[in-house]
Amino acid sequence: MVHSRPFRFAAELHAPLPDRSWADSARELEALGYSTLFVPDHLHSPMGPLTAMAFALAATSRLVVAPLVG
Repeated sequence: MVHSRPFRFAAELHAPLPDRSWADSARELEALGYSTLFVPDHLHSPMGPLTAMAFALAATSRLVVAPLVG
């Protein structure tokens, strides 16, 4: 059976990957084949989620970026 949609993976990052910026982290996720990046909305984050998502969107071409509100 052939499926019309490919299987996709998402990642959730509370902070950039070790020794990387948000932009570098987003590029790495996209290069690894992830389709979506979720950024949680926490008040104790050093960078707000909207700023982190903006950096990720500016650095990638296909990655879907979304807030994760719990």
